[in-house]
Amino acid sequence: KKEGEKKRKRKNKSKPRWKKSKINTYVYIQGLPLDTDVEEVAEFFSKYGVLRTDEVTGKPLVKLYRDDAGGLKGDGRVGFL
Repeated sequence: KKEGEKKRKRKNKSKPRWKKSKINTYVYIQGLPLDTDVEEVAEFFSKYGVLRTDEVTGKPLVKLYRDDAGGLKGDGRVGFL
């Protein structure tokens, strides 16, 4: 080596190059009847996979969206594992 040249540092190869992305396991649903309840939606979608459970209540993780007056809007989301 010539005088005055600095020694190159090698990059640490042990670090993973890709970050693990968050996995979105929620399914958005729309077109629900306005008289639907959470239990009915949970029963229907449990046929297609294991539903997440709410850590606090222990019930299936289903969210039905409501308007300002408190009535159902006809859409929601279901969380799968």
